Amino acid sequence: MLQDSPKPKYPSVLESSGIAGEVQAQFVVNTDGRADMSEFKVLKSTNELFTQAVKNVLPRMHFSPAMIGGKPGDPDVEPDGDPLCAGACGAPAADPLPPFCA
Repeated sequence: MLQDSPKPKYPSVLESSGIAGEVQAQFVVNTDGRADMSEFKVLKSTNELFTQAVKNVLPRMHFSPAMIGGKPGDPDVEPDGDPLCAGACGAPAADPLPPFCA
């Protein structure tokens, strides 16, 4: 995730209760650095409100797109034809999403 990118808003009811949590999500980052929401998949979530916070901000977030030959390339395929792992929160990725911490 790029530094100037918006971050998920902490759900106020969970924050005021001191409830921390996380969302692990998988999605494809297009050549323009934006998430393809049609490819969004929740891998793990500690609370649906955290999931909704991520879903709400993700379309406005900016990421580094896959680079092939120094140019943004097809986010689904590497030059050798293997699928790429795109933006997974909490998993080793170039642009992980931040966790929700109280």
